[in-house]
Amino acid sequence: MNRTEDSAGRTAATGQFREQVAGAVIPLWEPAFFGDSNRLVKEVQSETYPELARALFRAARDRYLDACALVSVDTMLARLVRVVRDEDIAAPVLARAYRKVAAFYRFALVGEPQLELGSPNRHERPLARRAWEEFVTAEARRLAAVNEMTTALLRAVAYRNTATGRAAEAHLVDLLAERYGRFTLRRRMELLRLALDAAELDNWRFVEDVDWDQEVLDPRVRPNPPD
Repeated sequence: MNRTEDSAGRTAATGQFREQVAGAVIPLWEPAFFGDSNRLVKEVQSETYPELARALFRAARDRYLDACALVSVDTMLARLVRVVRDEDIAAPVLARAYRKVAAFYRFALVGEPQLELGSPNRHERPLARRAWEEFVTAEARRLAAVNEMTTALLRAVAYRNTATGRAAEAHLVDLLAERYGRFTLRRRMELLRLALDAAELDNWRFVEDVDWDQEVLDPRVRPNPPD
């Protein structure tokens, strides 16, 4: 295969993937950071919405309702989330928040794709899906432990498809952006070098300052380490 044919093949494969994922409930083909090109993981993440978005909701709802029961309080939000059904969480509900969580997973825990063309090995997809599901299950628990995130997520679902619900989800996305930090190349390289397990991200925080922005301009600059 000459270079022209190879380039054409790559272009066709990319176009086919974009059509496939863009037509899904959660389009993820747009890169969220430099090097965000793992096709297999994006396909898996697209396929698992809204199932895993519902897992985020259930973790937040259960913690909130337990807290209400503990102090014998029944709020309007508690009454609303009690009657939410699984089918109520569908596009676009929690779609933006789900994409943010998905992007961070790819950024922090997923390396470059091994296959540029063709279908992935039949053993790779189940493994990729299991790893993503395990991460979301753990991350749902971590997010539910943060009061402001729990309230924002529940309001986004309780008032879904309204201005109030959209504002709540926008606030949730802002909180996630603060939690995950900026997706810079230096941070990605460092995280992949550390080869962290998803469980090791408990209480993980990044300390960021202007040094992050200088990583390409001045390679001698070193960012502050995470807490």
